[in-house]
Order: sequence, then structure tokens, then C-alpha cells
Amino acid sequence: MKKKVYLSVAILLLAVAIVGGATMAWFTAEASITDNVFTAGTVVLNAEDSWFQNESLEVNNWNPGDCSPKMVTVTYEGSKRAFLRMQIEETWVLTDGSGGFESPTEYVYRDAPNVDWKIYTGTIEAYKSIDWATYIYVESHWEDWNAAGKWKYHADWWYYDGDDATTTTLVGTHTIHAISGVDPAPETTVMIIGRVCLDGPGTDNNYQGAQYTISATFQAIQASHADEWNWDDVDFETGLELTP
Repeated sequence: MKKKVYLSVAILLLAVAIVGGATMAWFTAEASITDNVFTAGTVVLNAEDSWFQNESLEVNNWNPGDCSPKMVTVTYEGSKRAFLRMQIEETWVLTDGSGGFESPTEYVYRDAPNVDWKIYTGTIEAYKSIDWATYIYVESHWEDWNAAGKWKYHADWWYYDGDDATTTTLVGTHTIHAISGVDPAPETTVMIIGRVCLDGPGTDNNYQGAQYTISATFQAIQASHADEWNWDDVDFETGLELTP
């Protein structure tokens, strides 16, 4: 009798388990988002120079009083707002490399007192189409052009004062505006030099056979977080912050 009772109870429990398993349900849900992509901004410079007379970077038989067409431009092509600066090096060296001039060679603006940079005040496209054989030079010295306020000098560097509302302050001197770098960034081309002129009265026989060389370095740095970086703390070859 007991065996029948035990068997009946076992059958009943199994039936309950089966019924319970058949009616059990799990509340579930699932959600997802697509890939989130973060693209780093860019700070990109492109500098160009050319002689439009002969597409060469050299002028031979330069005479006192000559003005040679020379267009130097720098184009900002980055997506970030950025601050821009340039440094000019000028040298006079005898062809045998011995030097021989009283003025020292340094990274300073217009170290050569007998060479003038002049700026063409028209458009770059118009400049490229000028007939230099008949062109009449209009006096437009670098100093006069710079008086418009586009470049600020500080500690051997010239800083470009752009049109963007973002600003930074050069220590103890000027406030400068960034170059606009909205996404996508409009290309911003700045003309640096339009022609190079050798002063007649300031060029005596000591300069016969000598070579004048001009070169420029341009640097740009992001405008964002301008209170957290310093120009001198950045290695522009790697973009890394320098450590003491």
C-alpha cells in the first residue's frame, strides 16, 4: 500500500514539474547602438615659393636696384582653428663660403639692411599673370603692408593675426586671432612676399659675387586649449610636448 502511495506522490510531483516548466516564461530585452566614430582634427600647412620669370629658385647677375618677382605663400588646410607663425632667415655669403660682411647672420627679421621685401597688394591670381617686362613697381614695403595689422612680431617670430574669433595672447605683447578652421575647412592662403629688391646705394663693391639667401619656417598649432600649451613646449617634428 505504501509503495502505491509513494508512486502516486512521485507521479503527482512530476506532473506538477512538467506543468510548471511548460508555463514558465522569461522577460527579456535587447538594444544596441551603431559604431561611434571619432575622427581627429587636422592642423596642416602648405608653403610654396616660386619665381615667375623663369620658374627657378635662383636669380643670377643680380644688380643693385633690381627687383625680382618672388611669391611666397603659406596655405592653411587644416580642419581645426589654428594659430600661425613664421620665422625668416636671411644670409649674405661670399661664393667661397667665407662670409665677409659686418652684419651677423641670425634668425631675425630683415637682417640684411640692403634687401627689401615688397608685397603685391592685388590678388594672387592677378600676380601670376603680370607681364614683368613692362610692370611698373608700386612702392609697397613690408613695413607698410604689415601696418595693416596682419602680422605681430615677438621674440624673433612673426605671428599671423587671422580672422577667426578665437584669440591668444603673446606674452607681454599682442593678442592674435586664429585662422578659421571649420569642418570642412576653407583653404586660407596668405601671401608673404611679392618681390625682393636689392637696394642700390646700400650695396657696395663688398657684395660683388656674393649670394643672398632667404628661407622661412612656418608653424601652426591648434587654437583649442590655448591656455594649456606653449609654442616653445612643442616639438613640431613629432607634435610631442617637450620635457625638461
